[in-house]
Amino acid sequence: MAGLIVLKPGVDWAATGGLFDWTLEFLISRLPDRQTANHLQEIVDNNLGSLWIDDLPAPAQQ
Repeated sequence: MAGLIVLKPGVDWAATGGLFDWTLEFLISRLPDRQTANHLQEIVDNNLGSLWIDDLPAPAQQ
């Protein structure tokens, strides 16, 4: 299964499912915001396959 990270409307990054999960897990371990980290972990755990950066709090988007 593929994964998709939407950086902003019209700008996205598609990757294999494994690379998508690896990328989110990389971010999870480095985010100081536990709520955002938990959100990303939920995406990985439930194989949701997409992340919209605009859905994250402004500090986490940076």
